[in-house]
Amino acid sequence: AEAGLAIKRLDYIDRSYSYIGWNEAKPWFNSKKVRQALTMAIDRNRIIRQNLNGMGMQTTGTFFPFSPSYDPSLKPY
Repeated sequence: AEAGLAIKRLDYIDRSYSYIGWNEAKPWFNSKKVRQALTMAIDRNRIIRQNLNGMGMQTTGTFFPFSPSYDPSLKPY
């Protein structure tokens, strides 16, 4: 290939996120302990590794992790 025409991979952190929410209007999600247990049962690192090809990061809220509004002292379940 000619110099400068190769395909290069660019990795960057996007300002978007996905989440799983528990609908508290449903009786089986009324209990805080049930919601916490379900949250702890999800292997988030495996989802990032297998579904996102390792190109994701776990956060603890809706704010961009590198913004002043993000609270890094919050620990995930």
